[in-house]
Amino acid sequence: MMNKPYTRTIIRKALYRIGLLLFAGILCSCNPFDSGSGGGSGSGPQTVLVLGDSISGVTNYPGVPPWPTLIAGMQPEWTLVNRASSRERIAGGRAKVQSALQSAQPDVLVVFYGTNNAIMGDTAGFEGDLRAIIQAGKNAGARVAVCTVPTMYGARRIYNGRISEINSIIRTTAPAEGATVVDIFKELGTDNPDMFPDGIHPDLDGQRIIAIAVAERI
Repeated sequence: MMNKPYTRTIIRKALYRIGLLLFAGILCSCNPFDSGSGGGSGSGPQTVLVLGDSISGVTNYPGVPPWPTLIAGMQPEWTLVNRASSRERIAGGRAKVQSALQSAQPDVLVVFYGTNNAIMGDTAGFEGDLRAIIQAGKNAGARVAVCTVPTMYGARRIYNGRISEINSIIRTTAPAEGATVVDIFKELGTDNPDMFPDGIHPDLDGQRIIAIAVAERI
């Protein structure tokens, strides 16, 4: 008999694969950032600016597109501007958010930082940097969504205490600042991970899960 975590993982993957097939039709019926649900997918053309680290950008694994690329493929009428940078921490996002917003003129800003902050022990300024990025996005007229950070695996499990700290900040700060939370930590779960052996980067299934979770909330 299968153990329960493994069974849940199979079910979750199956549901997301079905979701990929239904994705376009579902999105067209949703309202952007519905005030009653705190989120919702936008219908019609929109520009989405992504700030984050290598989970959102180029990873060490060739042939695996990051989730912004997957969203662009699923929603061709959307323009995805991916300014994620490998090894970047949230302070780097704060430093470049104004120029990125000015260049992209986005309808939506998606923020996905925290993994490198956890690894480097750089959590003290996370809340302030996050508030500044959210406010910059709102001041530019963009809706803002902030992603929680996936758990780490293998030797990097030692950083999961900091991941919890960062996710707690995100879940408290983002709504207080008028941003939507996309709970990637919850979506990916904490067992039988959809991750590569480095314990950090989601594999193709993991990137698909992130893509759908983000797209359903923007």
